[in-house]
Amino acid sequence: RGCAGVRAGALARRGAGGGERLLRGGPRASKRPPRAMAARSLVVLYGGEASEEVAKQLAAGAAAKCSCTAALMAMDEHKKCVEALEGAPGSTVALLVLETHENNAPAPQAERCVSQLLKARRCDYCSTRTSRPNPQCGTKCPYVSAFAGLKFAVVAIGDTNLLLDRQTTTAKDCNRVGQQMDGQLAKCGATRFVSRCECNEAEGLEEALEPWMDKLWSPLKEALAV
Repeated sequence: RGCAGVRAGALARRGAGGGERLLRGGPRASKRPPRAMAARSLVVLYGGEASEEVAKQLAAGAAAKCSCTAALMAMDEHKKCVEALEGAPGSTVALLVLETHENNAPAPQAERCVSQLLKARRCDYCSTRTSRPNPQCGTKCPYVSAFAGLKFAVVAIGDTNLLLDRQTTTAKDCNRVGQQMDGQLAKCGATRFVSRCECNEAEGLEEALEPWMDKLWSPLKEALAV
């Protein structure tokens, strides 16, 4: 064909929006291999202003270091958060950022969620209500199976300035809520994939948080993969 015919054919192949359509099979398939998908989803729970900032740092780090998009969940939506941990634990990795305020209390935003997760559970097999596993019930005890399959890590945030009645204080002394949650989840069947981080706002959160995050990414990748 002449130039006019070629030009007319090209125009005939243009769509209504002005973009040129590709004939025979539509858009070309990418030659790049598909990105491997994580076997588990990642959720980051937080309650309180300080914990929200840390949770955002963790989510950004997970995206950069693990190619994983984390779901940020505010613990004031306690039903949603509890469901994320109890509803599908076999498919979830959870990072929990927990603040301890005065009198070893959780942040007000997280109070109901923390209370729900730390509650005593009634066993349908031995009819007892306790905070410890009953060996007689084996794996049927809710304290063995409530969070079975869940993988988790805890970031605890406290402030030794709130412990003025003590002569010597460290991060270990001001992080009761994080310590309780860490122990409860492990006791109820969840797997701790990295040790707890304990921060002291009086010293600066980054003093403990930054070195802990440097050690987090490799075990987090492994936890997400299986």
